[in-house]
Amino acid sequence: MAVTEWWELRGGFITGDVIRWRDPVWQKGKKGAGSFGGQEMRCVGRRVVSAEVISEPDEDGWCYLLIMQHDNVGAAPLDKILALPPVGKKVKRKYKTIMNGEPERLPWENESERERLLSEVWQERDAKHWLGNDEYEDENT
Repeated sequence: MAVTEWWELRGGFITGDVIRWRDPVWQKGKKGAGSFGGQEMRCVGRRVVSAEVISEPDEDGWCYLLIMQHDNVGAAPLDKILALPPVGKKVKRKYKTIMNGEPERLPWENESERERLLSEVWQERDAKHWLGNDEYEDENT
């Protein structure tokens, strides 16, 4: 039986999770001041990107994902978009970028095993600076 229900992603993600999030779509604009590489950039919409997590975020908040699919949602025509997510390729994304994109995940067959692995991975308190969690500050005072 195929699973099509997506769950809200809370508490981080781990290797093996299949996640999706809304990613900004950037479009080239006119050349001028305040531009990136000679091109002015502007956000023209968002797309939904689905990927498998192949590494948890490192100490700087970067993680690696295998892009599985993307869907444009109210974005500019594809020929004007700077870069499409490379389906079938490994990409690097910031944890905060994913978490700002209303992430969801596919449920695991054994959720109790996922919860155990999640607690092992995310118990590192030195990672709070890129997770944006302030819950540990009160413990040190």
